[in-house]
Amino acid sequence: MTEPVRTLYEYACKTRVPALLSGKDYEELRKIVERQEDRLAALLPPGGTQTWDDFSGDSFLMQSMELEAAFQAGLSLGLELARV
Repeated sequence: MTEPVRTLYEYACKTRVPALLSGKDYEELRKIVERQEDRLAALLPPGGTQTWDDFSGDSFLMQSMELEAAFQAGLSLGLELARV
């Protein structure tokens, strides 16, 4: 991602995304995920939490990369449409 696109992405994340994720459905899902994570952590044997943390971190990184790619694709499409 180029620096100008990264700056635009970070701006959108700070100023636009929170409003888009302010709905009841998102908040309910966030709470469900937190409870599930707590339950899963309680079931893991000693040392298993590190494996879970590693998996969670890598999964988060992958999702972040996918979201950045979707943002870049959307921006690219928007710029192409603006030229039409």
